Amino acid sequence: MYRLAICVAGMPGAGKSMFVNVARTMGIPVVVMGDVVREEAEKLGLPKTRSVLSKLASNLRKTYGIDIIARICIRKIKDRGYNIVVIDGLRSIAELNVFKKHFDKVKLVFIHSPPGVRFRRLLNRRRSDDPTTWESFVKRDIEELRKGLGALYYQADIIIPNVNITLEEFKNLCSKTIRAILYGD
Repeated sequence: MYRLAICVAGMPGAGKSMFVNVARTMGIPVVVMGDVVREEAEKLGLPKTRSVLSKLASNLRKTYGIDIIARICIRKIKDRGYNIVVIDGLRSIAELNVFKKHFDKVKLVFIHSPPGVRFRRLLNRRRSDDPTTWESFVKRDIEELRKGLGALYYQADIIIPNVNITLEEFKNLCSKTIRAILYGD
């Protein structure tokens, strides 16, 4: 049994990566669930485009169970000897339950931003798998919600709003939240 998992969820563009970066600067190891899918794509020689990765993740879940990516993350955590870890990118309650089985304490942090704000952020960050039109953005949001991401909002221990604040204020809020989980409660 491992000690503490800080699980991070949120819609694309909400600020999960920034939360993870803050955790890294605090010396907390991070496991990114999406990296599991990207590593599998690399093993199979597949391009790492949004559509290919999404299809691959769906196929992995259909073939091995909806919690397969979380189970692979548990193996990585065990192999690396992490007792405290931030896990980025949960998509469902089934994944959350995997972590609850393996950790003494699990805290689910949901980063929330409204759709218009997230869409502008995704346009500005220009990652290859980010939507470039409002229609593709909405389609992606619907896909994420169908995977179960919306249910995580209601299971969250902590919801961090990321709207109408500066990047520095958001980083400070993330740091404060992490410290509260580590040392308070």
